[in-house]
Amino acid sequence: QRGAKLSDFPKRRPARKFITATHLALVGILLLLVALLFGLTVSARNNVAFHWNDLRSIRTAEVTINGGTSQKVTLPTTLTSLSPGDQVVLSCTVNTNQHASLLYDVRGAALDVSSDGELILSTGQPGIYPAFQKTPAPAIGIVALPDEAGSKHLVFSYTLAEASNSLSLPLFYFSDSSLLFWQLFTSNIGFFLLSIFLTLGGIILIVASLAIWRRIPSGAALIWLGLSCFCFGVWSLSINNLMIYLMPPQAPLYVLGYVAMFSFLPPFLAFGNRFIMSAQTLFLSSLAIFAQIVAILAVAAHLTGVLPFAQSGTIMRFVMAIIFAAFMENAVYERVKQKNPMAVQLLPPCILLSVFIVADLIDSYFTHFFNSYGLLQIGTLIFSLWMAALAWRFVAHNFDQARRNDELAIEIAGMANNLEKQRNLYSRLVTVTEETRAMRHDMRHQLSALRGYLQKEDTKGGLEYLSQLDRNTADIATLMISDNFAVNAVTSHYLYMAQSEQIQCDFLLTVPEKAGQIDDSDLAVVFGNLLENAIEACAYLPPEKRFIKMRSQVAGKQLTLTIDNSFDGSYKEEDGNFISRKRDGWGVGISSVQTIVNRYRGTMKIEAMNGVFMVSLYILM
Repeated sequence: QRGAKLSDFPKRRPARKFITATHLALVGILLLLVALLFGLTVSARNNVAFHWNDLRSIRTAEVTINGGTSQKVTLPTTLTSLSPGDQVVLSCTVNTNQHASLLYDVRGAALDVSSDGELILSTGQPGIYPAFQKTPAPAIGIVALPDEAGSKHLVFSYTLAEASNSLSLPLFYFSDSSLLFWQLFTSNIGFFLLSIFLTLGGIILIVASLAIWRRIPSGAALIWLGLSCFCFGVWSLSINNLMIYLMPPQAPLYVLGYVAMFSFLPPFLAFGNRFIMSAQTLFLSSLAIFAQIVAILAVAAHLTGVLPFAQSGTIMRFVMAIIFAAFMENAVYERVKQKNPMAVQLLPPCILLSVFIVADLIDSYFTHFFNSYGLLQIGTLIFSLWMAALAWRFVAHNFDQARRNDELAIEIAGMANNLEKQRNLYSRLVTVTEETRAMRHDMRHQLSALRGYLQKEDTKGGLEYLSQLDRNTADIATLMISDNFAVNAVTSHYLYMAQSEQIQCDFLLTVPEKAGQIDDSDLAVVFGNLLENAIEACAYLPPEKRFIKMRSQVAGKQLTLTIDNSFDGSYKEEDGNFISRKRDGWGVGISSVQTIVNRYRGTMKIEAMNGVFMVSLYILM
């Protein structure tokens, strides 16, 4: 007998995770393979022979400035208090093997390199880069030294560009070209991969935000974070030594990097405003407008030659310091005064980045311990990764909120649906009550008529009159389907609807007047929703094929219910769940029934086969 033993109804699928450690590992491996492919390509382009000799470097040299007195320096070092056009000559003597090469790195100056009086390299000379740059783009490369092994006198002649007032002298390496490339690769691959990750991550965030925008309007905040990550990733790539080596000529990358450097702040502020959901919209909006104005003016000044590219770093450092100080002040205000829980999440990464900005300013003007932008790049990379993690949490939170809103909408729709059913039932009950009252009122007259037949001993007439009364009271009998008033009212209502739709009905219901712990209102919802769904399913068939068969009984402390109805064989099923024809996801009626079944520790099973839709359930009384 169906309904006595039922399997648990299929559970809802768990929410999908956005990203996992496995995904991150696969992306990292893919990026590493891409980087290795680039390296092999460049090695083949430069005819690299993989002979692993010892890597050696130039650590001390003699330096003269504008033909003055020679002085000994230890590399790497930075010469300050220089002027545009100054001549700086660095010379040294090295012992090399046969087929040795030199790894060079020059920024903000033209460079000529000669070996024993023979010019082997000339780069950064005026005329080979756009005049508006004022300074040549950084140049990093590997140049072959004369083939003979032995002692070589190397001379590095620098000419400071128009906008330069300092010169960084790096640590020069010489060895086999394959080993030089490996040195360049290993010392820069970390930042290179992080920069690639941020650039691609920015694009992914933008695409993801467009995909979820319609479902979660707050997901539009990811567009701004994506733009910010993309701009910073491009800038970080433009100053990465490995990227500079892999993508000559440098002028387009150089210009793009500076444009991106000034462009990543405005979208970040827009994201921060939406992430915090600040009450100080005017303040953060004004801050974002200020950042946009600075970016537009700086880029315009660069491209017109008014502002040298070499001075952008100073402007950018101070602008970042001002903006992040104001942003942190706003975040503290939101947390302390407005009790905004989102603001506190932005404080740690902002404080961290501010520390790196201050340290970078100190290093740029006093210590010169790190390379240009080194500390700023490290801090901003960590900050961007931190913000990306916050963004994923932000999206997950909003998806979870949207899911809860959907569930609430289903519950509200179910309540509205049940209210409408209750109105219809009430209307039907009023009608039935009035009809019953009228029948009881008329019964006195009918009994008087029957008494008249008996007094006249007109047996035949009395029997005919009783037959007529029996036909007139047949409708009353159909209203007494079960002993439970709520079930009786609901089923009689839907029985009337089914008969009006020419549906053959076969009801045999045993429901006690008091159903234990089960509320009458819950019984009405269960019987009403199942009957309503059955009637709607039958409507797709011709009248001669429509039927509904309903049975219920009490077994111990369990109330079992089965309902079978014909249907046209068309249905949607996903992971064992039957999906409503009228909307996406479960139907409101089935959801309401499942909720009540779970409430009374019962189970429900839904099947469809051979043109019959079958629902079985039991609940504890």
